Order: sequence, then C-alpha cells, then structure tokens
Amino acid sequence: MRAGVLTASLLAVLCLGSGCSSSTCESVCEDANACEVNERPADVECTPYCEDVEAFQARAVQAGQEDCNGLFEAHLDCWESNASQICSKEFTGCTEAATAWRNCMGTYCKTDAGKTDVNCSGGNTRLLPF
Repeated sequence: MRAGVLTASLLAVLCLGSGCSSSTCESVCEDANACEVNERPADVECTPYCEDVEAFQARAVQAGQEDCNGLFEAHLDCWESNASQICSKEFTGCTEAATAWRNCMGTYCKTDAGKTDVNCSGGNTRLLPF
C-alpha cells in the first residue's frame, strides 16, 4: 500500500514537471505550445482550452447543432500523426481538418443560440484550432 501511494505520488510529480496530458487535445496543445512564440499556431492554457472545446460542442448539440466532435477529433488525429510538423508554418496538411471543424461550429455560431455563446464571434468560433 505504502509503495503504491509513493509510486502514484512520484508519477504525479513527474507529470507536473514534464507536462503529461490527460487527453489527445491536451497532448496536441502541449506540442503546439512547445513551439517558439512566432511558430505557435495557438498559445493557450491546454486544460481550460480542451474543456472549453468540449463544453462548447455540447452546448451546440444541445441547441440542435450537428455534432462536430468527430471533426475536431479528426483535426487532433491529424496533428497527432504529424506532431513533428506542428511548429512549421509551411506544413498545411492539417488545414483541411481544422477548416472542417471551424465550418461545422460556424454553423452553430450563426444560429440564435450561437449569437449569445461566448465562444462565437462574427458567425464563427473564437476557439482556434492548432
């Protein structure tokens, strides 16, 4: 028992120091945030950002919007597969997936419910993809 608590404590400390992530979103976000400032596609606090994306999509679905989660997951999968390119402004391989997700969420942002959603602005989402 004591060894288990010690091991869990050690792992928690190691995760805090090395940036362990609890989701694909957080992992990709951390990869993006590791880029130099001028290379970052996004500079966000990963845990709140990923939670916000999830809550935003849930609000949209609750308002009758088609579920865009699969498109966001495709976007994350693209960056997970191309993690070595995430700091490259020349790499455009994940642009299509990002655009598909933003367009899907933009449909919600154009509705009456979306017009009052904090994550919508000008008919599109304020939450930028990586």
